[in-house]
Amino acid sequence: MGDRIKRFLHHVLAVGGFTIVRSPRAFRSTPSSQLDVSFDMVLCEYLLRRKESPSFVQVGAFNGVDGDPLHEYVQRGLLKGCLIEPQADYFEQLRSNYAGIDGLVFKRAAVGKAPGEASLYRVRPGTPGPEWLFQIASFRREVLMRHAPCVPGLEAAIVTETVPVITFGGLFAELNARPDIVVIDTEGYDYETVKNLLAADCRPDIIMYEHKHLIEPDKNACIRLLIGAGYKLAVGDIDTIAILPESQDSRAGAAELAHAAG
Repeated sequence: MGDRIKRFLHHVLAVGGFTIVRSPRAFRSTPSSQLDVSFDMVLCEYLLRRKESPSFVQVGAFNGVDGDPLHEYVQRGLLKGCLIEPQADYFEQLRSNYAGIDGLVFKRAAVGKAPGEASLYRVRPGTPGPEWLFQIASFRREVLMRHAPCVPGLEAAIVTETVPVITFGGLFAELNARPDIVVIDTEGYDYETVKNLLAADCRPDIIMYEHKHLIEPDKNACIRLLIGAGYKLAVGDIDTIAILPESQDSRAGAAELAHAAG
């Protein structure tokens, strides 16, 4: 009877998208010793296999430091590429934080389906709140408002900034390059950004995007889209990492991006 109940519970959970995973007994006293797949692990393994520095594009780079998964690698010259940030003040901080590092291209813009301009919702500079408060700029005001319980007076502190919009196609034509790695953090616009990336005929070896602010249908649609494009995925609490099973040499790698940087 016990085995029958177990099978039934496993079936019910599987229908709901859940899986029971038994943690080995040896980890129970020291659970912090058990490793999870992380972006650092994926990127380090990828760097070890490469003969030259991979190229990257980072969409939503903020200031290049706070909460940035690429910062240490770029700082040490292990990656060459393009950093994109739409907020004017943090774009200037981004350039300042990476001053003197060769092979980088900076674009003050957002990435969209068509070139032009758009209104970006952001928090007014100087607003008191958590350290992440100014990282939640988004095309979608409702994404900012989800943080209202943590930030008293947030609604009154939301302002708009008109930002230039570029397309991936236009960016790749300007750089004369397609990246090996793309990192996306666009506060609820990540699914659209992934769609635009694949629509630009770009299949980088590694894509990381934030799914935390995606509604459930978009979260699942993004996963299905990437699976259809040949990727395997690791889904964490905040971010999703998508990897091509057999990464090939970059179609236009770090040398071209470094040349584009002048």
